[in-house]
Amino acid sequence: MMVWLFGAATPFSVMASAPDWAWTLGPKDGHPRFLAFCPRLLNRERERPECICRASEQASKYADVRIRAKKYYRKRALFTQYMNRATVEFDEDLAVELLQNLAVEREYRDEEGTYILARLTSADMKDPAFDAYAVGDGFEWAEGGFEIPGYRTAVGVAKRRRLFSDSIESADRDALVRLAMQISSKVESGLLDAGKGMQGMFGYEAVEARISGFYVLARGRSDDGRYYYSLAVCQR
Repeated sequence: MMVWLFGAATPFSVMASAPDWAWTLGPKDGHPRFLAFCPRLLNRERERPECICRASEQASKYADVRIRAKKYYRKRALFTQYMNRATVEFDEDLAVELLQNLAVEREYRDEEGTYILARLTSADMKDPAFDAYAVGDGFEWAEGGFEIPGYRTAVGVAKRRRLFSDSIESADRDALVRLAMQISSKVESGLLDAGKGMQGMFGYEAVEARISGFYVLARGRSDDGRYYYSLAVCQR
């Protein structure tokens, strides 16, 4: 599915529907931590193990992730629109192996589903020493323009989807694409034929990259709830 996203800035806030600890992450005791969410199921006892499985997939992506993506854009007089097509690959067997190394630190259940925060005890991560509040008043990290020493950074944005999990995963994927654009030396770009009656300049950028240490450090959403943001990093 592809959705056009406008390039204009949007007021930003904490995710009101999630627990406080869900929106800003960071390693603990030198180990990476992952937020996972499972939407409400008929059998609610199945939500927790599903969350743990989703956390293990993120842990596998932290070890190694491969991405092939095309980022399309449409430039008009007052704004630019974007949409992505991306294929993300990770080691599913490794995700299964890592299940035994995940320690659940926090969990929360509400009417929408179950959230967990899990720490990967078998992996090390240098603390980025990032404070979401220190970047500016509120959550100005969503607008980018700052650095974390020793890390590459990218802010992903996605339009709200029906499920909370789909919304944050879409923003995570966009951040991954933006990191790949920074890392890969094989970035193709070109212009597209807009077609009769279409206004603006159409183009694309294509990239393929392999990233180690992909990690989502913070998440949030706009005040109006229409857009979700993910701040992702990987070591330089």
